[in-house]
Amino acid sequence: MSRFIPHPSYKSLSWPETIATICLIIGFILSFFAGSAFMYYVIALLTGIFFGRLWYNTRNTLQFKYFMIITLFMIGFVIGSLFTPYGNPRITPFLTLFIYVIGIIASYYAHSKGYIKAIDF
Repeated sequence: MSRFIPHPSYKSLSWPETIATICLIIGFILSFFAGSAFMYYVIALLTGIFFGRLWYNTRNTLQFKYFMIITLFMIGFVIGSLFTPYGNPRITPFLTLFIYVIGIIASYYAHSKGYIKAIDF
């Protein structure tokens, strides 16, 4: 048997790559249809807060798959913002990335200090 023939249980994409690709597409679509530079910043902050919670919930088992999902969403978001006429094309992607990272850090900090108590279902 050739080593290039995959095993029957082999899948071309496992779930982290699939979710990361979907997040990349969702990030692109969200930024492409945001409508204004202010909405870029609001969406970046809210998704940063969401991913900060994800980062906190997986802090003990944080693996590359979660980092990949978080990063690919932001890459799609920044790429989508480059194709729209809103805001300064030199400043908007960097400011959006900065606000996104601030949202992640603030959410992680608020969860770790107990300011936000999340209920897991």
